[in-house]
Amino acid sequence: MTKTLALAVTGVALVLTAACGGKTDDPNNNSGGSGGNGATGATGATGGGGSGGASGGSGGATGGSGGMPVECSVPITEPGPYPTKLRFVNPGSIPLFVREDCQLRWELYSCADGYSKAVPHEADCMSSCAEAGMGCIACGACMMQAIEVTTASPLETDWSGSTFDFAQKNGCSCYNKSNAVPGKYGVRVPVFTSKEDAESFNAGYDAWGYFDLPAKNGVVEVTLVPTPEEG
Repeated sequence: MTKTLALAVTGVALVLTAACGGKTDDPNNNSGGSGGNGATGATGATGGGGSGGASGGSGGATGGSGGMPVECSVPITEPGPYPTKLRFVNPGSIPLFVREDCQLRWELYSCADGYSKAVPHEADCMSSCAEAGMGCIACGACMMQAIEVTTASPLETDWSGSTFDFAQKNGCSCYNKSNAVPGKYGVRVPVFTSKEDAESFNAGYDAWGYFDLPAKNGVVEVTLVPTPEEG
């Protein structure tokens, strides 16, 4: 009677252990318990499981375009980079001006952080951090000038589709270049109503344009009217 009761208790314990997804002592049991659901968020947690158990559920949304949040992602059919032509258009009859020194002055912003921080889109006067034995580059000052934009003459500039971050190597500034992640972006450009204001960086306003990368036909048109920052 005692032996029969002990066997019954052991059987119940095995049933309870299997039901909780834990590993049993049966060497022929190769199916671990089901993994836990992945945590919702930027990176899904790997679900717990027994030996050979299934991985946890997929992580929360990190975006469909190379890490962009879902609300900032765009469909893509080919990998980057995505060279883009920016076309600045004056919709009115009064001439407008933008600034240019070493490069035309405009800034790139990403939907990923709510268009809150400029994304470096060029690297002037420095070498790639990947160059062996790289050193410092001595550059002269670039002449600042005001560029007129009229209704009949839009202003165009090319962006390589690359973004940059900066570091120090051998005591010199250097850059690391990456392809811009596909997604939603913004362009901000300072605009002025006179050449003198542009040259002195006085009394201007910001014009914004928003676009998907890759851009349709590789062209983004920015209308030079005062526009609030999207956020």
